[in-house]
Amino acid sequence: MGALRSVADLVCSAVAVAGGLLLLWAGLGHAREFGRLRATLLSHGLLPGGQRRAGAAVLVAAEVGVGGAVITGVLSSLRGSSALPSRLVLPAMVGEALVYTGFLAYLTVLRRVRPGAACGCLSGDGPVRAPVLVRAGVFAVAAAVTAPLARNPTPFLGSLTGLGRLASVSVLVPALVLAVLAALLPGSLRVASAAQATSADAPGGRPLAQPSSRTTSLRRQ
Repeated sequence: MGALRSVADLVCSAVAVAGGLLLLWAGLGHAREFGRLRATLLSHGLLPGGQRRAGAAVLVAAEVGVGGAVITGVLSSLRGSSALPSRLVLPAMVGEALVYTGFLAYLTVLRRVRPGAACGCLSGDGPVRAPVLVRAGVFAVAAAVTAPLARNPTPFLGSLTGLGRLASVSVLVPALVLAVLAALLPGSLRVASAAQATSADAPGGRPLAQPSSRTTSLRRQ
């Protein structure tokens, strides 16, 4: 049971760190395109007019601050004796859980009130889809579960080999993979849904044939 719990701890830690990576990635992107972020919040219409610029600034600060704290805390563990020994990890994970819970609440309301509004997430300008909500919920839960591990970590690989760095790497490497997948998956599903909708709208469920360039030129003549 102890080994099983340690494996579960490592899985939760990897997912939570992936959420931190995603927050940092999103925050840097939003900071680079701050005007676009503010315009997106304006189109949502959920914040009062005077608070949209402040809301965009708070969002960027939360994403970069919390994401950076998570990554800094985990990287510092490479010099320790366990997977999550840094004192920064506990507040960082609590902050991550709060940020993703806020995302989940905001996007749920947005999807209900303005179903066609742009999400403003990593996946582009498409509307809020179920995978985006699931992603936010999973990262919120993983961060909340991982936060107590900062006080009493039980890394499985560390307990087997005594190599804390190996346990830390076992968190970081899956976290990188999960972060990339979490960023790309909702966009891929949205493209697939759009393709299916186009096929369904065509007569007989088939895509509409596009006229050739030769036919178009003959029509113009």
